[in-house]
Amino acid sequence: TCISTNGTLFTPELVSRLSRNRLVAIQVSMDGAKRETCDAIRGAGVFDAAIAAVKLLAATKIPTSINTVLTTQNADEIPAMHEMARSLGVSLRVSRFRPSGRGADNWESLRPSPAQLLGFSDWLASSGDVRTGDSFFSLTSQERQGLGLNLCGAAKLTCCVSPTGHMYPCAFLQTDRFEAGDLRRNSFQEIWDGSEIYESFRNLRIHSCEECQRFDQCHGGCPAVAWHLKNDINGGDPECLERCVTSIADNRLAEAA
Repeated sequence: TCISTNGTLFTPELVSRLSRNRLVAIQVSMDGAKRETCDAIRGAGVFDAAIAAVKLLAATKIPTSINTVLTTQNADEIPAMHEMARSLGVSLRVSRFRPSGRGADNWESLRPSPAQLLGFSDWLASSGDVRTGDSFFSLTSQERQGLGLNLCGAAKLTCCVSPTGHMYPCAFLQTDRFEAGDLRRNSFQEIWDGSEIYESFRNLRIHSCEECQRFDQCHGGCPAVAWHLKNDINGGDPECLERCVTSIADNRLAEAA
């Protein structure tokens, strides 16, 4: 069992109970190395509560990580978050900001710039113990060299189960279009093995990206981002690194003109 939490309700008693269960990992969400950065996104007091929760968890044998979502507001603080995680005795995991849920409402104001995405990618390459990926599909830099930074694990290594028991390929595609099954009617194994939705993700090929020089590193990127921005999971990730390079080059040409 893996738990993702903001840590605000953690107490020594709760952590003691959790440590007696067979947990694979716990990740505590924090979106900045500074109190003002994190609290501006997650609410007043969340930063201090998350730090307290991480300290409690670090004293147990439960593998614990700090998870942050990369945005334009915290991109410059990621190295500091890495050092903070190390000082607390836990690891750091960085997730992409996606235009789903509340992210859709704040997409334009919080999405990292192409330069920030490229800068983070360069920093990540030299930070071997930092993890990234989809949901709990986490990769080290060594694993990324073989699998690619944005390789999608939806319906292959991970899936999403909603509070109502509905299953989806990932947490960012919780719509009727991508519902794979209902646990109130079928078992997890039946849905995992028999869902046509899951099978389509296992066979997903982003042919429009196959000629790209970076294809081996991203394999078309995140289908969820492509769906939310282009209404096409086969359309290629609009925020891929190659497009970031092109965008920066185009802007420089425009400025020079």
